[in-house]
This record gives sequence, structure tokens and C-alpha cells, in this order.
Amino acid sequence: MLCAAAMTANQIGAKATRDAFYLSTYDVTTLPRMVVAAAVVSIAVVVVASALLAHRGPRRVVPAAFLASALLLLFEWGLAGTVPKAAAIVFYLHVAALGSVLISAFWSLVNETLDPRRARRWIGRIGAAATLGGVVGGLLAVAAGSAVSVTGMFPLLAGLHAASGLIARRLQPLARFRRPAGRAPSTTGGFEALRRSSYLRNLATLVVLLTLGATLVDYVFKAEATTAFADGEALLRFFAAFYTGLSVMTFLVQLAFGRIALQRMGLARTVGLLPVAAGLTGAVALVFPRLASLTAARAAEAVLRSSLYRSGYEVLFNPVSPQDRRSAKPIIDVGCDRLGDAIGGGIVLAVLAVASGWSTPVLMAGAVAAFAGAIVLIPGLQQGFVGVLVQSMRDQADELELDAWDDPGSATVADSLSGMQLSTILTPEMLARLTGRQAARDESAPPEREPRPAAATNRDPIVDAIARLRSRDPAAIREVLAGPSLDPVLTPHLIPLLAWNAVAREAAEALRGIVPGILGQLSDALLDPDGEFAVRRRIPRVLRESDDPRAAAALRDALDDARFEVRYQAGLALARIHRRTGTTPLAPREIERAVAREIGVNRQVWEGYRLIDAGAEDSDLVDDALRGRVNRCLEHVFTLLSLSLPREPLRVAFRGLHAADATLRATALEYLETVLSEDAARALWPLLEETRSRSRPPSGNEENRTAVLDRLMSSRISIDEDVSRFLKKDQP
Repeated sequence: MLCAAAMTANQIGAKATRDAFYLSTYDVTTLPRMVVAAAVVSIAVVVVASALLAHRGPRRVVPAAFLASALLLLFEWGLAGTVPKAAAIVFYLHVAALGSVLISAFWSLVNETLDPRRARRWIGRIGAAATLGGVVGGLLAVAAGSAVSVTGMFPLLAGLHAASGLIARRLQPLARFRRPAGRAPSTTGGFEALRRSSYLRNLATLVVLLTLGATLVDYVFKAEATTAFADGEALLRFFAAFYTGLSVMTFLVQLAFGRIALQRMGLARTVGLLPVAAGLTGAVALVFPRLASLTAARAAEAVLRSSLYRSGYEVLFNPVSPQDRRSAKPIIDVGCDRLGDAIGGGIVLAVLAVASGWSTPVLMAGAVAAFAGAIVLIPGLQQGFVGVLVQSMRDQADELELDAWDDPGSATVADSLSGMQLSTILTPEMLARLTGRQAARDESAPPEREPRPAAATNRDPIVDAIARLRSRDPAAIREVLAGPSLDPVLTPHLIPLLAWNAVAREAAEALRGIVPGILGQLSDALLDPDGEFAVRRRIPRVLRESDDPRAAAALRDALDDARFEVRYQAGLALARIHRRTGTTPLAPREIERAVAREIGVNRQVWEGYRLIDAGAEDSDLVDDALRGRVNRCLEHVFTLLSLSLPREPLRVAFRGLHAADATLRATALEYLETVLSEDAARALWPLLEETRSRSRPPSGNEENRTAVLDRLMSSRISIDEDVSRFLKKDQP
């Protein structure tokens, strides 16, 4: 809410300052060219922003963009004192191009920061805070217009964007979105998403038409205002008062009608209020072209756009997949908005060139036509929303708590679906969850999204196998998995079965039999941070039987995973490959880096690692006596070290660390001192012992290293006996 308030205060203040600064520096007839230029720059900016958001995410992009905007404002402030004409152009492009991108990116960050339930409860409040911020920005512009010059607003605007950037750094997106099982990561961009989705294309067309109409109305309004107010300070006061009034009216409309509109009218009709109201007031201004009627037409469009339209418009993106939303939303929000600006600017230039004396009625007629075209799109938008929502529920039925939609959006979704036969598009399980009749989900069920018949007698064998694999029937699934040979085309349906305990072992065996042809899919599933955790931690057990260098490369990359158990299982798989082939799958520097990652944590984290798949280990460092009692992170470190160090001395040293006898433990520690790098030993030691009475001996002494190794191996029997006695005493 604070970030939205600061961001919108900047937006309103910047718009008033931009209009006053530019129109007091250049003639109003140059404004259409500036609008077209700003549109071109904005489209270029949004393409870059879309790529950045898709690959880096809003959490990294948004704060940096706010801070960059603040620095640019300070530069423009200095430029305005020396070259005001250049400063007016740069500032106009800055506000028009980057401002809208920042707003779109901020709302993307909000969507990824709040889970669906909290988003529906908080987006309205965040919008209200943004509106109040707009009031503050307008009042700042009014005060600046009375006390200082137009350019005196620049440092204030820079401070607001700097504050927005610092606050945005504290917003932490949730890692809540998962792709449906078996679906590959999206590699398409926003334009490809638009090509594939008619729903997104309809949204884009709606934005273009609404912006086109707003651009035509805005030009006529500003031309009339420039005629009525001669000097720059008067223009600044007028535009500041206008934008401040807009913010107050927006806040009141949102407060009074926001929830009612969504509950009573639904999403699409709420969005449709904007073109209806703007078209009606535009028609009045067409008949009575005065400053008052033009101001009313411009205000109706602006107020509804920032209140009811925004509330419904943002929710329209909710069922769109996160990958498509990240890449396509900036293009729709800003690129299509600027495309509408460019078309509108071109129309204004053409009208001024051909019929300048009739520009006002011609442009207002064009605006009314654009709003009418937007109204025509609303019914199709409603149908498209329902279709995308249903597909989203099919894909993510386990991730979305459908019965918790108790905010205005909940009633809206229910209204949208009420006219449809739900039983024809939803499975019985999803229908029960949607209507609140299912008490809990069976956690032992497989990850498939819908039940399938267990048998089909007249279908293609592949189709029949897929149906069985997705049938939720363990017997039917095992029958397919036990077949003589599996077609690799079944891989997307086999991999999710690793998450189901009832058939996970058989699924792993089946996958091992076709590893050479599906290494790419297994690697992608292993390394996908948004993939099912149970699948990712079990894929290394499939890859460990492969001698293909690509399998070792995928396991090596998994050593950098954020989840400990994925790293742990990858280490075990690499050790298995090392023992079987005799080759070292990692370079010494890579092993050292992986070890440094594990020991570079505090003691609480070090001791807190646990395994979900306990008992599935195959490490030869841990026998039955120690299994279940060892520190898992320490075991993982020794597994990594076994890729480059002699395995038997390392195993003895590992057991020695668990000995109760201080001398035997010291022998094991001394061996580690001689084989580890100085940095690794320095980081590892606080995790192995509470205090250290002596410093680490100098490294690189081969005679000392040989002697220590001899002492360690001669203590082997004593270590084994000591550990056995210690464990017997510890028995309950």
C-alpha cells in the first residue's frame, strides 16, 4: 500500500508537470507528434521490460526500475536549467514510456506477492492507497505551481520514485505457482502467448480501443485548456487541480461502488462501465464542445479507468498461467496502450492536416466510435474468462483453494460459472471442491488432475496406456509399467508418478529402462525450481544408472538447487556413477564449490536438515548403525568429498567423527585438516565441534599427511568398536 501510494503520487504529479512543462515550452499542435514518439519509445521499452520480467522476475526488476527512474528525474532537473526544450522532450518521453511500464510491473509484483486468497482481499485496499497517493501527488503539484516553477517538481518526483523502489525491495514473491505435471517449462514470449490465446488477444484489442478513444479525447481537452490558460504556471495549477480532483473522485467511486460492482455486475460488465460512460460523455461533448463538457468526458474516462476498470481488469489476468502473464501482461498493459496512443496521435495529425477547422467534432466522433467498439468486445471477454478459468482449474486443481474465494472475486467467479453446466466441464472432485462439499484431499492420491477410466478396449495402445497411467488405479498403472518396453512418448505421464508413493518405485524402474531417449525431459524436470518437489528429489535415482555425460551434467547442476534433499540425492547419484565407472563426474573446483555451499551456513541450519525420503539412501558412508542418527548435511559433504578423495579413509574419518572417544574423534579431525583446503576447514570446523583448542596445522606437508593417514587407518578397528558401544548405550 505504501509503495502504491508513493508510485501513484509520482504518476499524478508527473502527469501534471509533464503537460504543463511541455505545453508551456512547445505549441499544442506539436503534441500529436510527441504522443506518437512516446508510443514508439514505450513499445521498445515494453519489449525489453517483458523479457526482463519473464527471465528475472518482478522482485528484481521493479525496485531497480524505480531507482533508475529517480536518477533520470534528477538528470532531467539539471537539464531543464540549461536546455529546457530538450528537457521537456526527455521528460515527456520518460513519463509516458517508463511510467506506465513501472505501474504494470508493480501490479505484476503484487500478483506474485499475494496468494489468490489474500490478493482478492488486498488488491482493493492497495488500489485505494494508490488513489490516496494520487491525491497527495496532485496537491504537491498544486503547491509547486503556486510556490515554485514547473521544474521545481522534479526533485519531489525523484524522491517519490526512490521511496517506491526502496519499499518494493521488501516485497517477497511467493513460490506458489506450479506447472501441471508433465508440462514442459514455457519458452515462448509474450507475443507468442498472444498468438496462442484468443482471450489475451481480446484483452489487447480492448486496451488499444480504450486508449485510442482516451487519446482523442485527451488531445481535444488539452487543446481547449491551452486556449483558456496562457502561461505555464496557470496551466500547471489547472492540470494539478484536474488530476487531484480525479484522484479524489477515483477514491470515492472505488470506495462506494468497488465491491458492489464486482458482486452485482461481474468482472466483464464492471470493465465495460468504462467504455459505456466514456462513450456517453464523449457524445455529449461532441454535441456541446466546451471546456466543461470536455473536462467531464476526460474525467469520466480517467476516473473509471483507475477505479472500477482497474479492479476488474487485474482480476481478468488471474486464471492466465504465470508464465504467460509475466511475458504478455506488460505487452498488453503498456505496449497495446501505447499502440492506441500512436494510432490516436496519427489520427490527430491527419485531421489537423486535412480538416483543422473541424478537428474537435471529428476527433470526438472518432473517440465515441472507439468506445463503441470496446463495448462490442465485452461479451466475448466474459466467455473467454470463463474458458481460461476452467482450464486453469483443470491444470492447478491441487494448488488453488477454490472453496476459499470469499471476496468480491468469489461471487464474480460463481456468477460467471452459474450459467454453465459445471458437470460437463469439471470433474466430480473439482465440482465438489468448488461447492464446498469435499472435506479434505486424499494426500496419498497421485498427482493427476482428473480420473481416467482404467481400461479402454478400442483405442490406440498409446492412448490406452496414457489412460491407465492417469487412472488413479495402482494395479492398472503397474500393469503398464511392467510392460516389456515403454514408448518414450509416455514420459510426461511417467515422471509425475514418481511423486506417488504407491507406484514411485515401479515408475523409477520403468524410467531407467528408457533413460537414453528421455534424458532431456528428466533433466528439465530435475532442474525446474517450480516442479513437484517429490518428483525432483527422486529423479536422481533414475539418472544414477546412466553413463551418459548429460546425466552427470544434470546432476552436477542440481548441486546448486535451493532444496537440500535435491542436492543430497544428486550427490548420492554422482557418487554411485563414480563408483561404477571409476571416472570423476565433477572437476576439483566444482567439488570445492559444492562443499563450500553446504558448509557456508550457520549451525542451526546445518543441524536442521531432514530427509523426507528417509531410508532411501544408498551411501556407503553410512551403515545401518549410523543411519537415522547422522547429520545429513555432514553426510552430504562427505559424499561430495568422496568424488575426489579415497573413499575408504573418508568413510573411516566419517565414522570417527561420531565416536565418543575424544582421541579417536581428534584423529578423524586431524585427517580432515590435511585433506581439506584451508578455507573449507575454517568454515567446517565450527559446525563439527563446539570449541577448538588448537589452530589448524600448516597445509601442504606430505610427510605429515601420510603420517596422519596411517594413524587414522590404524585406528579403524577402535573407531568401529567405539561407535558400536556408543550406539548400544543410546538404544531406548
